[in-house]
Amino acid sequence: MTAEQLIADWRTVTKQDTYSSSSRVQDRLFDLYAEVQSQPVGRLIETWLSLTIQRDLFSSGEILELLDQIQGQLVSPVSTGS
Repeated sequence: MTAEQLIADWRTVTKQDTYSSSSRVQDRLFDLYAEVQSQPVGRLIETWLSLTIQRDLFSSGEILELLDQIQGQLVSPVSTGS
């Protein structure tokens, strides 16, 4: 799965839940990190992974905001317009 697909899937699940456990968030973050670790957005995911150790629950609002940030920082393919 691509990072975009992982984000879309996570959004769908998150919109149905009020809260997610830290282990559930951590699992999804690891999946995303595997796709984007070489990009600058990898640092944001690393920060959130450390939060999953400190907290028990994350609200759906927090997760959706995080996904917006990740999506906004994803490196887009460079277009070669002529």
